Amino acid sequence: MEKYITIKGARENNLQNINAKIPKNKITIITGVSGSGKSTLAFNTLYAEGQRRYVTSLSSYARMFLGVMKKPDVDSIEGLCPAISIDQKAMGSNPRSTVGTTTEIYDYLRLLFARIGTAHCPECGRRIQKQSADSIISNFLSKENINGRPLLVLSPIIRSQKGEFHELFRTLFRQGYSRVIVDGQMHKTKEEINLEKNHKHEICIVIDRLEVKSKSNDFLFRLKQAIDKACSEADGLVILRVQEGRKHEDYAYSKKYACIKCNINIPEYSPRMFSFNNPFGACPECQGLGFKIDFDEDLVIPDKNLSIAEGAIAPWSSKSTTTYYIQKLKSVGSYFGFDIHTPIKKIPRDKLDVILYGSKGIAIKTLYHHQKNAGSWTTFSPYEGVMPNLRRLLKDTKSEYVKNKIMKFIREKRCPLCNGKRLKKEVLCVKILDQSIMDICEMPIRKLLVFFQTIGAKISMQELKIAERIISEITNRLECLEHIGLSYLSLSRMTKTLSGGETQRIRLATQIGTNLSGILYVFDEPSIGLHARDNNKLIQMLKKIKDNDNTIVVVEHDRNMITESDYIIDLGPGAGIHGGKIIACGSPREIISNENSITGMYLKDIYKIKTPQVRR
Repeated sequence: MEKYITIKGARENNLQNINAKIPKNKITIITGVSGSGKSTLAFNTLYAEGQRRYVTSLSSYARMFLGVMKKPDVDSIEGLCPAISIDQKAMGSNPRSTVGTTTEIYDYLRLLFARIGTAHCPECGRRIQKQSADSIISNFLSKENINGRPLLVLSPIIRSQKGEFHELFRTLFRQGYSRVIVDGQMHKTKEEINLEKNHKHEICIVIDRLEVKSKSNDFLFRLKQAIDKACSEADGLVILRVQEGRKHEDYAYSKKYACIKCNINIPEYSPRMFSFNNPFGACPECQGLGFKIDFDEDLVIPDKNLSIAEGAIAPWSSKSTTTYYIQKLKSVGSYFGFDIHTPIKKIPRDKLDVILYGSKGIAIKTLYHHQKNAGSWTTFSPYEGVMPNLRRLLKDTKSEYVKNKIMKFIREKRCPLCNGKRLKKEVLCVKILDQSIMDICEMPIRKLLVFFQTIGAKISMQELKIAERIISEITNRLECLEHIGLSYLSLSRMTKTLSGGETQRIRLATQIGTNLSGILYVFDEPSIGLHARDNNKLIQMLKKIKDNDNTIVVVEHDRNMITESDYIIDLGPGAGIHGGKIIACGSPREIISNENSITGMYLKDIYKIKTPQVRR
């Protein structure tokens, strides 16, 4: 196996037909003055050729979609590895891309919540669990003072529904069920049961009547059969009613995720339900974005001291529209009781809602006068409202001018249904240690790391056994993010809001998590924007990648990064046409002793950048 990547005759951009050897499984720093050809050598030559060779090795069908990169102007590159570029380019503007999804931590969180998350009712907040017949019996028999008492096994088939249910009672009688409990009263199914059609009713089938004998095998066998039968009739629900005289106590159980109190059924949880990029889990209002783009009242009415007649409604204040809309609003005001000459701030909220959102189908008679002649006409139609009018115009117009004009009144707003959390409410009610998946994503990484480092002592042994490997993977990736100085970010942070340096370090953390080997990694000044403490952590992370039999090439100016490297290529001596030559190459010690290397002179402290006396 070759120990070097050998470059011969590189002439891309301003490179002066240079030859270079880059040691494999080492950290190589390419340094030099700005414009000397560092990025050209690292990205436009090394990475470009590595990527080109990879793509050309694929089938012609795959190359149709990927495209083949242009071959760099170089005679030959030998010993080249598959190349991955980690530069400072932004990750794009997709609002669905977050720190969590990019680092794949969110994928592990989805799996974790699907496996050990505890479901709660989205309405009342009560904990709901899926149970087997054996676990229902075990839980029921753990109750105090029930032994020897009468027990009814009930199947709640009708919960808070209107109707007379004559056909239902006849069907139950034909199926062999002799008793039902209707609105708390016991009835026989062969009887005529008359119910109020417009009242909500509760109907339970009496599946079996028993006496609680916790140590009797016959009782346990019969109870299990009754529970299975009750659940099959009531979509997984069963009520065990313990009686004592005229009083009774109900214990409700479910084989599915369901809240009997609120009559809510929740489907089986799977990882896809926790994804805001999947319709199974995404908030139906904002489709998983966490925000809605809509017209903003404050932009539509920027100055509330003005009246409608004075042009308070900005989209309708132009000369071409003001006369028409003022005549319409004058009629609307006469009907609903407001004056178009009253300042907006003095118009009651309910009247302002009519102005903004329409008359809700109420037809209003309006007399219009022609602007240029004495003609007039009358209409009798509902008032559309400012906001619906703007939405319709934006949807229907084909004019870019009109569209750009209307877009001035649009603003991003937090989704009112999910409150910016992107997921359905029944998904957000699944929690681990009282934290939903989005509560966890909104924590700073430093706090989240502590959460997962201590979670093992707070969950049950069974849950830990299920989730141990998932928790370990999440913890490792969070530690990577902390080590490269990103502990202040949260997993919910959108990647389009990150700086170039933050983006690059997130890509670095993602690569560490993949544990690839035999790869050429090319970095573009990863130390930019880092505190000296975090810079040392970054160096350790690069060494960790190197130790996995990877080759690292870094374009860098940072002194610590240069001195901690294994090999240095110093380009220069100037920029542009005056650069593109290798001035010196070798280990940091060899560079320091090389009098031709400007970088070496700075490392040797012969050249220094003086601290300015006056700061800007």
